[in-house]
Amino acid sequence: MFTERPALDWQLYPLDHLSNYLPVWDELNRRGPASPLLSAAFVAPAADCFGRPGDRIAICRAGTRPVAMGILRPAGIGRWSTLQPVAVPLGLWVAANDAGVQALLSALLSKLPGFPVMLSVTNQDCRLACRPRSEGSIDTADYMRTAAIEIGNPFADYWETRKQHFRHDLKRRRRRLARECKEASLQIATRPDAIRSAFEEYCELEHRGWKGQNGSSIEQDGTAKRFYGNMLENFAKQGNARIFQYLYNDRLVASDLCIRDANTLVVLKIAYDETESATSPALLMREEQVRHVAEHENIGKIEFYGPLMDWHERWATEITQMYHINAYRFQLIRVAHQRQTDLRNHRRAKLNANAVAAGA
Repeated sequence: MFTERPALDWQLYPLDHLSNYLPVWDELNRRGPASPLLSAAFVAPAADCFGRPGDRIAICRAGTRPVAMGILRPAGIGRWSTLQPVAVPLGLWVAANDAGVQALLSALLSKLPGFPVMLSVTNQDCRLACRPRSEGSIDTADYMRTAAIEIGNPFADYWETRKQHFRHDLKRRRRRLARECKEASLQIATRPDAIRSAFEEYCELEHRGWKGQNGSSIEQDGTAKRFYGNMLENFAKQGNARIFQYLYNDRLVASDLCIRDANTLVVLKIAYDETESATSPALLMREEQVRHVAEHENIGKIEFYGPLMDWHERWATEITQMYHINAYRFQLIRVAHQRQTDLRNHRRAKLNANAVAAGA
């Protein structure tokens, strides 16, 4: 017997009401992407630190059942977008796995103020939610590629899959440490008091390097520092914050800010002592970090969620293409926008080809 699906009903609320709806957000994350980056422990401090008065909470219900939720902001004339500041790897959007993205976004577009003609759900991961097809009023666009490490127990099985010259290079660097009488050790902060102390040490280490020189260190951005501090404290209270610290003798030379859930460790920020580049402390720490996760954390994946770099590929077992979803009020606007994008990409490719030819 055919049962008609309940109509989708979107409701909008001011961002400062978010605390009232965090249980709904966490439930949708559990029923959908199930990512620590989309848990209330991460989203609440992100909204608190980076939110603006014009931002909105959007909640969709099918009947009485919540099926999707997002934090949205105006992104220009006729456009809205999910909230995603630089410190937040994924657009702030969660939906149940059985919710249809095209129907959700079409209904949301008609509810948003200002008669918007375009809505973007930014930086999505096809492993967390199925990438929709580009058709009708929906289009998707490739964004960056990002790396992950799938590991099992024992660690040796993973390590044997790494290229031989890479493993030998790390051995060479460790021999150099021994010649210089530097003893390397890994420490891991997990308790709230230890997390607070290790976070301050991380900020100092990062600030001494190139990020401090170009003004992009956490120490120079009060809003970012408040976000990371509050977010890590939330995860530490749950036992799910990790700050890895690598020491040469008693001196901090590398550190990672990480969070985890039952399945995944996410590396959020990386800093290292640039005066020790000859021994690459960040690489040496990564080996010990992966070993620790494989043997002691009882989880099988490490995610980086940053733009893919050469050093990621040395460790990665999985490369993922991230993407944006663009929803349009009218299909004609989607076609026009796609033609404009294709033309821009063609011009960029032609300029690059000319530059290569000129340098040949």
